[in-house]
Amino acid sequence: MNSRRSCQNTPCRAPWHRLAFEANADVKPCCMASKPIANLKASSALEIWNGRAMQRLRQNIKDNRIDPICVGASCRYVMKETMAQQEFADRNKRDTAAAGKRSPSDSQNNAPMNSKSEHVDATEEQHPTAARKRHV
Repeated sequence: MNSRRSCQNTPCRAPWHRLAFEANADVKPCCMASKPIANLKASSALEIWNGRAMQRLRQNIKDNRIDPICVGASCRYVMKETMAQQEFADRNKRDTAAAGKRSPSDSQNNAPMNSKSEHVDATEEQHPTAARKRHV
């Protein structure tokens, strides 16, 4: 059994292991983050590491959400989550569009039957002249 896990199935670990420092003193949670999380001119590295923005980022990753700091980042984690969210949105659009195209009779035919609904044997539909048998 291979003990190595696929990168694509592993959530981002950067906010628990590193910070990226820019020449202008901006601090990012990783080198691929689209925005800085803070600036060393305003806060120490320790304050940034333990600050609200990093705590929020870590919680968002635990909850499989993309933090605003990471939106647009080119890392695998963000791209994978963005694709998953887009696929979900596309699927919902398709389902909504398909539901809108159904005629009222389609929705009646697909309605769940309760215990008092009548059922007609398939053979009766094939042979309309046959005596109709109904099962309640």
